[in-house]
Amino acid sequence: MIERIGGWIIAEIELSGNVVLQNSLLQDWGGLFRNAPSLIVISTGSDSRTESIDAAAAAENILIAAESMSLASCWIGTVPCSPPVCT
Repeated sequence: MIERIGGWIIAEIELSGNVVLQNSLLQDWGGLFRNAPSLIVISTGSDSRTESIDAAAAAENILIAAESMSLASCWIGTVPCSPPVCT
């Protein structure tokens, strides 16, 4: 599943037209998720007016909870995902 999610993100970056993100794919930096054993994906509904705020708050709470349990975590960032890539 981690490889599948990575594939969705790479496809979105390739379609994005964002040169900075596209150039980052050319770098050899250990893979998209750097061999992470697990991922947490935060998703919001497209009809939400506060989707970015909701997702950011959820991510921050997850990071704080992980820290309290002495778990390493990393916020990778956002890549908007739209069908058919994310289906």
